[in-house]
Amino acid sequence: MLKTKIRFEIPAEKWILWRYGHGRLADAWIIAHVATGIAGGWLGVMSGWRSAVFLSLAILVYFVYELWEAYIGIVEDVENALADVAAGALGTVLVLWLDKVFNFDFASAVVLFVISTVAALALLFIGYRVYLGRVVRKEVVRIYPDWQTPSGQTKIIKDQILFFGLSLSGTFVPIIVIGFGTAAGWLWAILSTGFIFLVRAQVK
Repeated sequence: MLKTKIRFEIPAEKWILWRYGHGRLADAWIIAHVATGIAGGWLGVMSGWRSAVFLSLAILVYFVYELWEAYIGIVEDVENALADVAAGALGTVLVLWLDKVFNFDFASAVVLFVISTVAALALLFIGYRVYLGRVVRKEVVRIYPDWQTPSGQTKIIKDQILFFGLSLSGTFVPIIVIGFGTAAGWLWAILSTGFIFLVRAQVK
């Protein structure tokens, strides 16, 4: 039998849920991830690193965070996990683009980093409290009920291939291209292609 602890939640009934909860593609958590990405973007501006390099590292951090969540049992749909990685990347790309346009000085970047970090932490705290409430009410399905069956194991393996493959592809794409615009375009292409694949190739 499959021994891995990296599993994702059974598919949610709704693709998008307009509150903290279990949306198959997105829910209110995605706002917290965008805010986290924005805070990360200001950190990138402060670091002075090349945008493509910092974006690659940022996506890697978002990927590792989602992996850590799955490992400790904070589970969600694989589509939702990928959307969270994309949301963090979007927030970072937005800030790096704004810096290209307005050329923020270090002091301004520090102030905006502090503000965005406080906002992100507040959103994460609210979301975590809601999640704990779902756990208490037994609304969270931590693993597939049929995960030990052949079909259940197939679904878990497929989810992992999608998650690791698409996340790591997005991580390494920006660092191997020359321009920031090209990096953003490749990131968009990777995530868009992954989304289409997820929609069309679900294991029923």
